Amino acid sequence: AGLPKEPTEDTRFTFDFNLKRTDLITEILVPQLSEFDPGRFSARFKSQENKLDVNLSLHHLTYSGVSVDSFKLMSSSEQNLLSSSFTIDRIHSANTEVNNLALKTALENNELATKLSLKDSTGRYQYLIKGLFQSIDSLYQFTLSTDSLSLAYEKWAVDQSSTFLIDPSGGNDNVNLKISNKGQKIDIETNASDTNLEIGFNQFQLTTLSEAVRNNEELISGELNGQLTLIFPDSTLGVLADLNINQLSVLKKKWGDFKLNIEQQNQTNYAALLRLISSRNDLEAKAVYDLANINDLQLTLDVQKFQLATVAPILRENIKDLTGVLSGQISLDGGFSTPDLNGSLKFSETKFNPVALYNTLSVDQEDITLKIQSSYSMSSSYLISKIIPPISTEISN
Repeated sequence: AGLPKEPTEDTRFTFDFNLKRTDLITEILVPQLSEFDPGRFSARFKSQENKLDVNLSLHHLTYSGVSVDSFKLMSSSEQNLLSSSFTIDRIHSANTEVNNLALKTALENNELATKLSLKDSTGRYQYLIKGLFQSIDSLYQFTLSTDSLSLAYEKWAVDQSSTFLIDPSGGNDNVNLKISNKGQKIDIETNASDTNLEIGFNQFQLTTLSEAVRNNEELISGELNGQLTLIFPDSTLGVLADLNINQLSVLKKKWGDFKLNIEQQNQTNYAALLRLISSRNDLEAKAVYDLANINDLQLTLDVQKFQLATVAPILRENIKDLTGVLSGQISLDGGFSTPDLNGSLKFSETKFNPVALYNTLSVDQEDITLKIQSSYSMSSSYLISKIIPPISTEISN
């Protein structure tokens, strides 16, 4: 008979932490954190079962105007399985709101199953995305679930001819993923000949995504068509675009038809053209820039007309009753750290009511002349002080 085995020692620990006073965090360490109601952090470990449970909860926080209610993170490891659950009951700001956000994962045998979802107040899936990450040798593979993709309550068809392969060494493979719903299509492609990622849009309704963050009213709408190409060179990320948004609206305000074109001139140089045109708005912006040198930038903005009421819903927390027309031209040469800025803006029949003043300010047929030379050493406060227009205002109660 052999020697009897010594019993394996069972190591256990329990950890609980509750933060009571938050003055040091909100007033000194993170002043942008205006509200902070912490929850609880706990951990449990049992060595014989090889089990670790971790739980973290936060009741409420507000950071720079964005509030988060009921944040919970739970993680449990047992044998070869690591499962996690991340949930937030509500994220909200002045114009956006996200409810019942959940991300659940399960890691086992080099496979990571993921489930991302948003539910409405009735428990119905508003958004549901499921996929599987797999580690194969030195590669990582991702497959989108074909039977459980829901966007804005609608089920989308998934056609994935090959899985996404992520090669840390920088290689690529032929991948084609198509998702569609009632005429809307998104096509994602890569190929082995380059490191580009191409995303095509056909009759894609922006409300399909904006429904996730709406707050009692439609955040953004319009029909997106065209192609977006992401170029992954050794250092900087390049973007090519040929996109059109028909009848763009933001917070139910009509902006017009939006067009964006970005072309590559050489390895790091790009040229961009942006147009916004409607019966109320007409502006064009052109830019030539070098990704390798942020100070190699030439930008021109030509505003034929822009109804200020277009942006009124976006600014309504600070400015009320914004009306009037903006026009003018601006040119920027040399980038933002050493700028040569020239131009003028004209405000016509403009009225607005700053919330802090409780008065209506009126500006009509007034010009703001902008002129900043790169010979100065610029700081943000200097820029602001140099762009104070000689505007006369009429204040009425």
